[in-house]
Amino acid sequence: SLAVGPAHKPTTQMGPVIERVDGKLERALTSLEQGESWLVRPRCLDDTGTMWTPGLKTAVAPDSFFHRTECFGPVLGIMAAATLADAIALQNGVDYGLTAGIHSLDRAEIEAWLKAVQAGNVYVNRGITGAIVQRQPFGGWKRSVVGPTYKAGGPHYLQALTGWQMRADIPTAVLPEEDPLALFVERSAAPEWVRAAVAADADAWARQFGRAIDRTGLACESNVLRYAPADTDIRWDGTSAVDALIRVCAARVRAGGSGVVSAPVSLPPGLAEALDAEHVRLRVETWEACVRRAAKRLGGRIRLVAGAGCEARGTAKAAVFAEPTTRNSTLELMPFLREQAVSVTTHRFGTPFEAAREVAQGL
Repeated sequence: SLAVGPAHKPTTQMGPVIERVDGKLERALTSLEQGESWLVRPRCLDDTGTMWTPGLKTAVAPDSFFHRTECFGPVLGIMAAATLADAIALQNGVDYGLTAGIHSLDRAEIEAWLKAVQAGNVYVNRGITGAIVQRQPFGGWKRSVVGPTYKAGGPHYLQALTGWQMRADIPTAVLPEEDPLALFVERSAAPEWVRAAVAADADAWARQFGRAIDRTGLACESNVLRYAPADTDIRWDGTSAVDALIRVCAARVRAGGSGVVSAPVSLPPGLAEALDAEHVRLRVETWEACVRRAAKRLGGRIRLVAGAGCEARGTAKAAVFAEPTTRNSTLELMPFLREQAVSVTTHRFGTPFEAAREVAQGL
């Protein structure tokens, strides 16, 4: 029933694709894999090869072409799953993670899905398109993001568009003895400026990064931005200041996640001991080996701690955060975190849906 036509016609509900259909999208629109069948067969409407009616196929098999391949066009495939856990495994079993959604009235199902889903923008009981600036800052995970970028329309977007320098003065801040990183800074023999930075990280974590925040405050819809640990390696060139390396490692420990500390030489004993106590692995290897390992991971990242010209600063195979080390908590924590925008409809046809609101409040 969707009206397909030129984008300039007011009656058009679905416009043309950006260029003539070919390759993987053509395969998806014109053929079926084993066991699949058409519920709605797509049709090409013009000679340009860009105007297609939408297609809907069913019985898409796990790990098949259409399951694992991003076919960016007007064709949808339906897969069947026996349980919610199986459905989540199918959803996460792709190399991409831009948007995802679930429709459920069961609080436990919604909570289980929100805990496991691997996508940058996730939606509960609503459509998964139409992201709005600030409400649902936009950007994906895995292969749905390129480079050290941040969510468009979010609080960190400008970080990727400029450079930074460390201030000459040393802010005063004291790290509480009960802070999880208190022992780390002692073992690593962190200097005063690093201790002040780690103390600032603790405050930033409590105010922003360690909790979900709804900046819009709508009654009908909860829109929160939260942070998840990223898979980021730290690369030290072996010659630049150890203080900067300690500062970056402290941010990594605070954020959690995975990833190793890579260097061409052994780390200073105190820092090596501190990282070992936090179960952070160390690798003595070349820069090329570090890049190869990061490139094998979906959305692999490297935080580079190096002087000018000491290491290759650009690679098409992994996201490299190569800016100079600073005391700023946002700049140093974000390479080790992934942003996730969660949008939850908190009503059912105008009637408040308390289970959904409670889920949102518990994020």
